Amino acid sequence: EADEMLSMGFIDDIDWILDHTPDERQTALFSATMPKPIRKLAEKHMRDPVEITIKVKAENSPNIRQRFIKVRQHEKRNMLTRLLEIERFDAMLIFARTKNATMELAEGLQGRGYAAEPLNGDMPQSLREKTVDRLKRGKINVLVATDVAARGLDVDRISHVLNFDAPFDLESYTHRIGRTGRAGREGDAILFVTGREMRMLKAIERTLKVPCDEYAFPTLEEMNERREEEFFAKIEEGLKGDLGDYRKAIQRLIEESGHDTLDVAASLAFLEAGKKGLRYENMPPPRKSRREDRPGRKDRVSRQEGKEDRRFAKDDHLQSYRIEVGEYHGAQKGDIVGAIANEIGLDPQHIGKIRMFKDHTFIDLPKDMPREIFEALKTVWVQGHQMNISIDKGRPRPGKGGKFGKGFDKRKKFGKGGKGHKGGKKGFKPGRFRS
Repeated sequence: EADEMLSMGFIDDIDWILDHTPDERQTALFSATMPKPIRKLAEKHMRDPVEITIKVKAENSPNIRQRFIKVRQHEKRNMLTRLLEIERFDAMLIFARTKNATMELAEGLQGRGYAAEPLNGDMPQSLREKTVDRLKRGKINVLVATDVAARGLDVDRISHVLNFDAPFDLESYTHRIGRTGRAGREGDAILFVTGREMRMLKAIERTLKVPCDEYAFPTLEEMNERREEEFFAKIEEGLKGDLGDYRKAIQRLIEESGHDTLDVAASLAFLEAGKKGLRYENMPPPRKSRREDRPGRKDRVSRQEGKEDRRFAKDDHLQSYRIEVGEYHGAQKGDIVGAIANEIGLDPQHIGKIRMFKDHTFIDLPKDMPREIFEALKTVWVQGHQMNISIDKGRPRPGKGGKFGKGFDKRKKFGKGGKGHKGGKKGFKPGRFRS
């Protein structure tokens, strides 16, 4: 599994192993993608290799409604909670990019009262089977899974598929949404897209020949009406039970305390609603997407490599960082800019100079980076390698200094676009969608 070994940082080990194998041998490299390091490996160690490619048949089920929500990376979890509150679903399958993400998301949803569990390759097969069985029997309603763990998943009651993290290619996307709309039923597929993934959305629409509509969020009034309807339904269900002892207890309370019957009922409703409450007092408006906001606009900055353009002008509050990805790994400056911007929602205009070398790169980013963001960037993938970012102590930036919030934490400065790129974790390449 050449691409998996590359992703885990074992490319040098593969190279060493192949160097020490006999001249007379048969070699086969299996790779879901074909990045430059894998091609170089094949060219070096294989004689007249034959490349076998399985053609992806782009299929779209007419039973599946496809929608998207434009969201910044750091907003995804709050948006997920809001979506679960809005959507009426039987069971929802959520796709996350990593095993850790499946566990963290499932744990967070459990804390909010949802019957959610993870499904990933680190779980023993027996536990995975039990988890799927619990989903089938309605014991859990939300399953957070990786692509690998969800292969072959066939559960009729999955009414919704949410792409929490965008897929790497069209094949993954079609496989994901195919987990809903089973057995002739209708299904819903929802995709979270960051600003830099909008071109991927267009590629999906173009290849599948189907529009992906922007999610229409209900108004505050509609949300409250829906909550009340659901609350009334719970009360109606409770009225079907044996209420003998409860009626006696409430009757005694009213007689002894003199409270109004309606007040007692309202108090019980308040306790039942719990932390969620019965009505939303206010709700921030969803972020509107601009479908035309894509690479190629006239106001985009120049893409010429090495040219210092206007996005490098404001560098008073920048710090030099080192990342362990360079030219040897097949990376370009655009890959790095895209990966960082996509992961933490940082507008490219707040990324400074980039100095790329054979096996590492120096990049100027805002000073005083919050620890959680710094740690998140360490695990970001660029061309199959983790960035492993660290502070470049030998390259201080001139200027006045300042806080990390300068140019970073002011939300209005985010999402303005920037250079097109091939970055992201493992890098999303729009070209993979071409039929």
